[in-house]
Amino acid sequence: MRTLLKQREMIESGISLGYLPFGPDHGLLMGYCHFRSIATETPIRVRREEICAQTGLSERTVRRYVAQYRAQGFAGLQPRPKASRRSEDAVPEALVQEAILLRREVPRRSVSQIIQILEWEGRAVPGQIKH
Repeated sequence: MRTLLKQREMIESGISLGYLPFGPDHGLLMGYCHFRSIATETPIRVRREEICAQTGLSERTVRRYVAQYRAQGFAGLQPRPKASRRSEDAVPEALVQEAILLRREVPRRSVSQIIQILEWEGRAVPGQIKH
């Protein structure tokens, strides 16, 4: 994994060559390009509307980029990984098997009907299973 300094060098060299390659660092490149003009090259007195017009970003995004940069520096501009689904949120395997049996008994049953039956019979807590 590249260090932040290496990433910054790569970004600045890509910008100086006039291109931004797509790839795993594309989001980082785009975030840096948008923020670079806001944080370093744009005078402080320039109004937020002008910054938004220059970059094509909303005011909210500009405020968020500035806050992230102030709080975490360059690292705050990197894309965050998406949260994965927690295993405790998953439907237990035994409950899935019961739902399959209910469907086999009456193939015309809808998912909503199967969930309702499981809840009525006390096999599932109300709201535990969603479509």
